[in-house]
Amino acid sequence: MQYGLSARILLLFILGLIWTGPYGAGVDANSGVQVLDTEVDYSFGDSIIFQATMQSDTPIEQVVVFVQAMGRLDAETIPATISSSGEATAELDLQQYPVRGFSEITYWYRVTLDNGEVFTSEKYHFFYEDSRYDWETLETDDFTVHWYDDEVNFGQEMANIAGSSLQRAQTYLQVTLNETIHIYAYDNAREMQSALQTSGQDWVAGHADPDLGVILVSLPPGPERQLEMERQIPHELMHILMFQKTRPAYERLPVWLNEGLASITELYPNPDYYTILKDAYEEKKLLPITSLCQSFPQDSSRVLLAYAETASFTRYLYNQYGTPGLEKLISSYADGLDCDRGAEQALGSTLSQLEIQWRREIFNQDPLISAIENLIPWVLVLLLIIGLPLIFSLLVSRKNRSHRSTNK
Repeated sequence: MQYGLSARILLLFILGLIWTGPYGAGVDANSGVQVLDTEVDYSFGDSIIFQATMQSDTPIEQVVVFVQAMGRLDAETIPATISSSGEATAELDLQQYPVRGFSEITYWYRVTLDNGEVFTSEKYHFFYEDSRYDWETLETDDFTVHWYDDEVNFGQEMANIAGSSLQRAQTYLQVTLNETIHIYAYDNAREMQSALQTSGQDWVAGHADPDLGVILVSLPPGPERQLEMERQIPHELMHILMFQKTRPAYERLPVWLNEGLASITELYPNPDYYTILKDAYEEKKLLPITSLCQSFPQDSSRVLLAYAETASFTRYLYNQYGTPGLEKLISSYADGLDCDRGAEQALGSTLSQLEIQWRREIFNQDPLISAIENLIPWVLVLLLIIGLPLIFSLLVSRKNRSHRSTNK
């Protein structure tokens, strides 16, 4: 009996440690501390203000607000000011602690009393949305679309295209939606980019945060608005589908495959891609696919070429190997194989070999001619190495003959 009692006491002690956690006991009425009327107000991209009313039988010495943004392991601590009536206020500078838009933020209070006791509140949550606009909302089974400055038929059109985009993606891969996707439509790229707080990427028209299940698109009013919907929404949706399909191995996918799959899913492909590809081939400026494994170029002209190439290359792989081939390719990369070995494992050819086959198919490029073109620089170097000494030797020999003729 004594052993059973000790075990129960030990179990209660462990449960007590788990319950109180690293910051002390929870804040509740029994502890003598209550947190009431919690409020959050924020200026998007600038600051977040946390307010709450503290009630305690014992004078409060300090209140600290802990803030943790979704996707971040670290929590920011903000000392709060306390008024004589017990109102605690804390302000988070978003320039010092950047927070992604359209993410959930968790916060809680830590209260230290004059007698040294420390109590921690329950955790609260709020959704950090772009508050600069009055968003309209429309919900379907799979999507929630948001827009401003337009009629409801605009939101319905976005929802319809999102549904068609999902069907299109499922023709290439075995993918399903695991959660509702939120789509936010801005009137122009500048406003969307300001929400992302990015600079130096003026070519970005759409963006997806796969772990948040959020898509941002820029859809300027005008005759091409629907075409932009049919391009941007399916492209960004495929990124989210790929994340849900492969997590936690999503980051292992080569950029060329991730962007290539997103590009071929577009209901309205970029009509400039063909011309960009043709010009780059004729000017011998095509980018090696192997150079697009880790990242894309940052300048606008070369990044468009990278998108054009990966779209054409991925479509070629689909035409040759079908959905089973693409599924094997994704699995190989998700298993951790590198860019070249993943392709060889899945499709039986290295990435470089597949690129040669793609070029031959798309540009009717003879691999022998391509090999000769690749060897030309080395031939020139070889000629210089052999030719310069030979020319020098001939010049010296001629000079010597001339000198002997003169002496005669």
